[in-house]
Amino acid sequence: MNEKENLNEQNMEVDPKKLEKKFCEYCGNEINPEDKFCSKCGKSTEVREKIPLICQCGTPYQEGQKYCSKCGVKLEKSLLDKIKIEDSTIVEDEITDEDIRENKGMAVLCYLGILLLIPLLTKPQSKYIRFHSNQGIILMLAGIILTIIFIIPILGWIVGLLGYIFIGVCGIMGIINAIKGKVKRLPLIGKYNILK
Repeated sequence: MNEKENLNEQNMEVDPKKLEKKFCEYCGNEINPEDKFCSKCGKSTEVREKIPLICQCGTPYQEGQKYCSKCGVKLEKSLLDKIKIEDSTIVEDEITDEDIRENKGMAVLCYLGILLLIPLLTKPQSKYIRFHSNQGIILMLAGIILTIIFIIPILGWIVGLLGYIFIGVCGIMGIINAIKGKVKRLPLIGKYNILK
């Protein structure tokens, strides 16, 4: 009987890592604890440190709490909590509310061709300006590539025309994001980082 109990104990031992379930914080897909990237969305599985929520009076509060326990003010998410940056070298907590407020107007220039040099050279330390300058540079490069493609008769004209429409829409989206204080990448082309 002793041998059977010993065998059962050996069979019952399971590696705790195998029992531990881990889920991707971006898409919710179940992932293995030792995986570094999600097999569904490809994002990193490293857990990001959450930004603490603090009321305007300086009192920390929990997510989901509606009113401050100290001053009674209705709690809303700050601009910093609303920022979403995917696959960026600029991390959420590097862009401050103050940076966004001060540079909204200048960030609009980042989508107006060569005028992006004005905010980039006058506010080189602003992460908000660097983000939107990066998006503006990508738009400019896409425009240059489309101009070269436009030289090709018929097919180049069609592709070039559709590309210019796409770039125009992306430019308008970028300007709206800059005005609203959002750090949001442009569709399809915005995922590339030229400025570090």
